[in-house]
Order: sequence, then structure tokens, then C-alpha cells
Amino acid sequence: MNRPSFLAFPAIAAIALSSCSPAAETPERKNAATVEDPNDTLASVLNGMESTETISEAVKEVGLVSLMDGSGAYTLLAPTDAAFESLGERGERLMEDDQRPLLVGLLRAHILPGLVTPEAIGAAIDQKGGAVEMTTLGGGTVAFSRADGVDENDNDDGTIIVSDQQTSSARISGTAVAASNGAVIPIDTVLATGAPPTTPAQ
Repeated sequence: MNRPSFLAFPAIAAIALSSCSPAAETPERKNAATVEDPNDTLASVLNGMESTETISEAVKEVGLVSLMDGSGAYTLLAPTDAAFESLGERGERLMEDDQRPLLVGLLRAHILPGLVTPEAIGAAIDQKGGAVEMTTLGGGTVAFSRADGVDENDNDDGTIIVSDQQTSSARISGTAVAASNGAVIPIDTVLATGAPPTTPAQ
């Protein structure tokens, strides 16, 4: 199976071309690593990753497995199990049957078109010198930027942050995996939590 092309940012091509010529020295940034698993689909990779059991089950519940097993390329910004647990009762309600439409919308707000890696995102941010945006499968926009500050060794942190249109933000956390038809990028917060609060069915 041919690997899907990177469809993420228009700047990606420019970055590739600029790598052939001398570039000004910039501080080394830390990007979350990506490992390749070209023999598995996005759905299989997600199912086998640690700390993403909740979102893996959610994908199955709403019928998105076929999308992630298909030939189209997508990238899932995957909140960790701890991210869902931090939602408390709201997170538990999201998994109930009457919340299915809201859960579908939330998941689609975490899916990007194309195979995108943290390295490609970081390169696009650095080339632009600021935040870069992508449209999600749900029709919203997420912006990727660098975190301010330094790490414990006083080095430029450079952690990548993703923010939605509802003031939610998350850090890329852990190792991303590139599958045959997309990628899974772990994040430490559930995005799009500014939607109307869930209420018990009457």
C-alpha cells in the first residue's frame, strides 16, 4: 500500500524546498517523536496504543472505525484516558447512548485531513514564525503553536500546543504513530469542551 501524502499545511512543500539551501541557525526545538507502523491502519494503531482506550472505544461506538480503516488519510488528535477522566461526570455522560450526536461531533473535532506528524507541524510553525491552522473533519479550526517558556534545563521548551475555537487547548503528549492511512497524535486534553453541557434525558 502506498503511503498517503502529507496534506496538512501548504507550507510543507516550502519547508522541503528550503531544506536544500542554507538556513539561519535557530534554537533546537523539542518535537514529540513519531514512529511508523506502515502495516497497520489508523484504527488498528489506535486500538493497540497505550492510554487511548477511551477514545478507541468512542470511535467504535459512533461507527468511525470504517473511516479509520479506509483508504483516505486522516490524523486523529487522540486525548489520553487521563484527559477523558479529567472531565469527570461530563466524560462519563459522553459515552451514554443519548449523547451519541455530541460524541460524534466531538470526535470529528479531533480529526484532521491527511497524514500529519508533530515534526511536520513543528516545521510549519517554525517556518511561519507563528501559529498554523487546520480545518477539522467537523468543520472547525484548530491552531498549532509553540508553548512559551523553558524546560528544567533552561532550554527552549518548544512543546506544541493545539487550540480550538472554544478556548480549549492541549499539548501534544507522548509518541505519535504514523499508520498506513494516517496518524495518531496523543494530546493531554479533550478539545471542544465548550459545547453546551450534557443533561440527563427527560
